[in-house]
Amino acid sequence: VPYNLSNRMSFHVALDILRKELAAAFLAKGCSVSVDGEYETFPKERVKVYVSCRPCRESGVPAGVEVADQLGAVAQLRRFVEGMSSISPDPVDLKAAKAKLSAELDAEFSDNGRLLELVAVRYGEGKDLVTGAKAAVESVTADSVRKMLGLLASGAQVEYVIL
Repeated sequence: VPYNLSNRMSFHVALDILRKELAAAFLAKGCSVSVDGEYETFPKERVKVYVSCRPCRESGVPAGVEVADQLGAVAQLRRFVEGMSSISPDPVDLKAAKAKLSAELDAEFSDNGRLLELVAVRYGEGKDLVTGAKAAVESVTADSVRKMLGLLASGAQVEYVIL
């Protein structure tokens, strides 16, 4: 994914939407899901998403929900990834994800040490991570999130680790 502020902000909003969608998809499988991601700009521009699925204790799930085993969870994740590009974010979820990202940026930009790092990146590496960031968050649309999810789904590599 080529670096620009629009792509970076769309990725972070898409990651938030992905967390909610994955949690809903795995709820019926009796699994808890955590999602983390990175938008790397150095040494190469790329994005990474990490999904961890853990079976819940049988005593902790609602009646009638059968807890999936590891292979069942992997199969569910594969089906989810195949359909990721068709996820259409709910307007309320999109607005909430943008507000969350905006608040995170406010916190990041209020840290003088972090601002110095960002200035060094801008003038040392030519990557401006600050100018227009808030406007880039506001410009994130359902279409840009869908496009980002599609790019993630068609990414170069998907690895499964079963423990």
